[in-house]
Amino acid sequence: MNRNAYDFRYGPGFAGYATNIYDTPQVDLPSSTLVGGDLVDPFPIARTRLWSAFASDTMGMIEDRLQVTAGLRLQSINVKSYSYFGGDLATEYDDSAVTPVIGVVLKPFDGLSLYGNRIEALQQGPTAPLDPALVNNPGEVLAPRKSLQYEVGGKLALGDVFVGLGAYRLERPGEGVLADGSFGYLGDQTHQGIEFTVNGDLTPSLRLIGGAALTDAKLVSGNEVPGVSEYTANADLEWDLGFVPGATITARAVHTGPQWVDAANTLELDSWTRIDLGARYVFAADDTPVTLRLSADNITNEKYWASAFDVFSAALLQGTPRTIKASISADF
Repeated sequence: MNRNAYDFRYGPGFAGYATNIYDTPQVDLPSSTLVGGDLVDPFPIARTRLWSAFASDTMGMIEDRLQVTAGLRLQSINVKSYSYFGGDLATEYDDSAVTPVIGVVLKPFDGLSLYGNRIEALQQGPTAPLDPALVNNPGEVLAPRKSLQYEVGGKLALGDVFVGLGAYRLERPGEGVLADGSFGYLGDQTHQGIEFTVNGDLTPSLRLIGGAALTDAKLVSGNEVPGVSEYTANADLEWDLGFVPGATITARAVHTGPQWVDAANTLELDSWTRIDLGARYVFAADDTPVTLRLSADNITNEKYWASAFDVFSAALLQGTPRTIKASISADF
């Protein structure tokens, strides 16, 4: 159950007010632009009931170096959406489907696994924007939709280090504003990409978790999806200090490539890189393990726009400035 209410204060017609993100002025509280629900006692806006049953079987061949898994999943989705203006039932969808799953794993030799799978799924439908100026069915939950995913890849063990490479493609009905002004299913969406992962012990005291991804996410129009970078990479390192038992130094690097701000692809955010550093110390207080942690996120105090999103209009998410955190925890 989702109980929700809102009161957007942007002034008449979302007029907003003059401001400067680098020298923010103090202004009077703007008047309400769009109000829905009861902020004092929010009533139900949506009720969702999901259940599923799954049956599968795996067959092994060639001394289990080739394994084939096939299965069926029965899914049921019941969604009720209620009006923000009074709480009356607006729409209800009760849908079910039997979706197949098939996967293949091949192990040519010890330490290497190649895999491929095809998965169908029934997913809850998206929700229309709340602003009646954008669509004529604000807040409506669309009927469930089916998605289809293909994935192929491999995993290789190199001593204590494991590397993986995979490619995927996801297809599902797209959503958007229809010719009659309503929010509904429109064309098809395709998301595809390649992912690389690496993790393991580089030495007995040095551990690595990292990865990189190339993503191609397109709207029905063919434009890139706002807020989705074409490439990302990250790496986490942990180093146990042998000369200080219980002490560990941590480091993280995160890189995100350029990303579009709007669906029309007219404004683009620059790529950014963030470095985080930290340390922890584990010791025993009598029989209780205690952990002290100290971290510095964005150690270089990089100024960047982390991502973009679109609710009523294109908006930006500001990157967190340098942040120092300390904590202590105990396991009883």
